[in-house]
Amino acid sequence: MTIKLFSLHKLDGFVPITFSGNKHPIVNAFFSEGNERIFSLARDGTILLWKWIEERTKEFNEQVRFSYHKTVKRQKVEDDEEDDGETEAEANPYLSEFEQKIMKGRYVLEKKHKIKLENNAKVLMVEASKKILAVGCSNGVFSIFNIDTLEPVHAFQISENKISSLVINSSGEWIAMGSEKLGQLFVWEWKSESYILKQQGHALDVERLTYSPDGTYLATAGDDGKIKVWNTDNCFCFVTFSEHKAAITGLQFLANKGNAVVSASKDGTVRAFDLVRYRNFRTFTTPKPVQFTCLASDNSDIV
Repeated sequence: MTIKLFSLHKLDGFVPITFSGNKHPIVNAFFSEGNERIFSLARDGTILLWKWIEERTKEFNEQVRFSYHKTVKRQKVEDDEEDDGETEAEANPYLSEFEQKIMKGRYVLEKKHKIKLENNAKVLMVEASKKILAVGCSNGVFSIFNIDTLEPVHAFQISENKISSLVINSSGEWIAMGSEKLGQLFVWEWKSESYILKQQGHALDVERLTYSPDGTYLATAGDDGKIKVWNTDNCFCFVTFSEHKAAITGLQFLANKGNAVVSASKDGTVRAFDLVRYRNFRTFTTPKPVQFTCLASDNSDIV
């Protein structure tokens, strides 16, 4: 099982990076703060940690050099221009600092850690913040690890059923979890090791959880097609949206403002809900019936 790192730009000379070493399906992979490290966690509980270093292997340099000179030769034929000696990273003003940096080094495997799983349990959900790594398992066990050292911080079992959804708030202090049993929602403050919220809100599985950008609201969505929005201050659900006719597969607050939540469903619709007037103000459909399986939104402040 492998992970690949690509550039979003058409970047000649950039060699896609492949991270291998996992023998089981990868549940999640993510960057650490500052992009200095890349984590991956497989279903068998294996955590691999890669660290960026400012050097390249000889083979990598040769591959980059070959790709770059090939590009320069093609440009000379097409544009009849002389090569000014700039590298692709220097010549392309649209590259981010990270993309320019990644051209100058590589990631190497720094650490490998195996989470102890009991009774043939499997890792189902993984989320990370600046400080912690949160892991949810098929037997209802929830574990927290220090993201820098991978040392265990806390572990407990919230139920005998699997943890089907998991999300960390923006401050990294509260962890929301959804479990199959009776559609339960749990919010755990890991520093004080106490429950902030424990409610039954959905008739079926809680499949999606998301915090608003400021952490004021927590939205949940389930197989019952309902979206519930909770106030994290008083732990009450203040609005329920029931427009979807099938299981919800994607849920997100619009970035920055957090005054609207967007959802995707197996009923073939993507809906936007206003959290000021409490209404479904936009519905998107496709020309042919489809079942949506995921959802992502632009991070720009457009609403």
